Amino acid sequence: MSDRRIPFTAEDEDRIASASLWGIIAALTGIVTALVNAAVAFLYHAKLVNLVVQGVSLAIAAALGMWLFQAAGAFRAVARTDVADKAYLLRGFDKLHNYFMTIGVIMIVFIAAAVALFILGLVFGAARMARFTP
Repeated sequence: MSDRRIPFTAEDEDRIASASLWGIIAALTGIVTALVNAAVAFLYHAKLVNLVVQGVSLAIAAALGMWLFQAAGAFRAVARTDVADKAYLLRGFDKLHNYFMTIGVIMIVFIAAAVALFILGLVFGAARMARFTP
């Protein structure tokens, strides 16, 4: 892999730096929101199941925030340094790949769970209706 400089215009570098700033803001917002949710669950003496769910949510949010923060840092390095643009871009895109793949897997799991629960509701609802039909 070549670590060469990519000739971006000053305007392009400003856009990349601005996008990286918004990536940092989004990462920090996600992490802080997960921390607040976990703190609220803990302070209100939630059941153990709720605390476990909040802990898993916090871990996922921390991983997503970390990847987004690292990607933003790599893109900021592209805009602010004059060396290794290709390496920084590849590092940033790798972190974004992790971020979006994790979100995609989570969405697929939740959609599959929702469909399974809907089908179970139909099956058990139909069975219950059939039992009480005169």
